[in-house]
Order: sequence, then C-alpha cells, then structure tokens
Amino acid sequence: MSRWTLKMWVGDKGKSHRIFTHQSGRLALCDLSGNTPDNTDDGVLWLNTFLPLTYYGESKNSSRPFVNVSLRDIWDKPCSTCWGLAEAIKVSKALNWELRINDLVLSVDEVTEAPTPHKTSMTKVITDGDVQYYDTFSFCADSVCATADISEVIVEIREVKS
Repeated sequence: MSRWTLKMWVGDKGKSHRIFTHQSGRLALCDLSGNTPDNTDDGVLWLNTFLPLTYYGESKNSSRPFVNVSLRDIWDKPCSTCWGLAEAIKVSKALNWELRINDLVLSVDEVTEAPTPHKTSMTKVITDGDVQYYDTFSFCADSVCATADISEVIVEIREVKS
C-alpha cells in the first residue's frame, strides 16, 4: 500500500502540480518530475497551510496574476512556489485554506466556472454609511469566479511624518 494518495490536481490534469495526502495526514506538493512527492527532483515539499495563500498581482515576468504558496522542505525550511489566481481559488476552497488578497484574508465559500475567461477583477462590499467594513468579497480570474467571507482585515498603521 502506498504512503501517498492523490488529493487533487492544482491546474489542468497532466500539466500542473498535484497535491497528495501522506499517510500521516500531511499534504505535499508534487510536480511533474515524479509520480509521488518523494520521487520528485525537489523531494517532499509540504504545504504550509498555517499561512494563507498570498496574492501578489502581476509579476515582472508576466502579466498573469500570481499567488505565493508557502511550503516546507524535508528539513522544515521555508520555501515557496507560485500558482495562478484561478488555481489558488480552487485549492483554497478544496482545502479550506485561507487566501490573502491585499489587505483581506478570505475563506472561499463558493467557486463557479465562468462561461468565458475573465481578467482578474475584485469587488468589495462596503456597507453602513460612514462606517466601512467588509462583509463578502467576489473576484474572478481566468475562467473561475469566487465569493468569499472575509476572515480578517489587515490594516497597516504607518507613521506619518510632517
């Protein structure tokens, strides 16, 4: 019996990362260089689901928005990889893994396939007149749209120098 069970494909089957469950219950990433996480070029890379998937927008090398994925190697040292926002939305929902977009930490509630590919777009719901707070957040990326509950609003306090 294998120590690894395929949990899901991150993107298109046969062209992307896979997530496996180890017999210990931990989740690991597997690229196309191996059949299971322990047979890849990088070795076992554990998903660090204690940190949210973090959206960073477009990179210097691509106009496609990307999401940083926190990992831990076999020596428990931090490392990372990147996914597209559409892939991160699906994984966030499937694994109940929080997704951070700008100053919001989200728990993805609903994921739907969009009929046509979308550019990344985001809509915040702000209510109650002068008091602004976030309730839900809707966003689309490629052919995926999602609605999320906002778990946390991160506010940075910066010193203002006059």
